[in-house]
Amino acid sequence: MARHPNNGPTFSKATIKRKPFTPPSPDRQKAKADEDATVAAKQRRFRTLFRNSPAAWVAEYFGTKE
Repeated sequence: MARHPNNGPTFSKATIKRKPFTPPSPDRQKAKADEDATVAAKQRRFRTLFRNSPAAWVAEYFGTKE
């Protein structure tokens, strides 16, 4: 933005306009919600197991050496 000595600021570029937003299809919205629920369940299990029984957490995620 340049400053004109008599008028104050002047804008040399046109205003940037956003592209029209098209919402995702219902199938895609449902798939995204299902994926988010799955990820949340995995995180919940990971954190709960880690907090309550670190030995079981290690056995589940890293396997036991036999």
